Amino acid sequence: MTKNEIFEHDSLEDRQSIGKYFQALTEGLEKGQLKFNSERGSIELCPGSLIEFSIKVHKRDNSGRLSIHLSWKDPKDNPLKKDKIIISS
Repeated sequence: MTKNEIFEHDSLEDRQSIGKYFQALTEGLEKGQLKFNSERGSIELCPGSLIEFSIKVHKRDNSGRLSIHLSWKDPKDNPLKKDKIIISS
């Protein structure tokens, strides 16, 4: 049975701190292992070699928003299907 785990964190940070978080995320993605820890809990993710990537940017007057979404499935849980494909002209 699959265990559902959630890790959430919200804070107000300076640009340098956010940059360090992004550096850690980059290193973790390249290694295939992301670890998140806080006083409220921890979680570890092992992203596969193929990751869905989505980015959205909104700007309004003097405010902005950047949303990045990454998702993947564990290859053990989602085996690559070898469906036959037919291409014709």
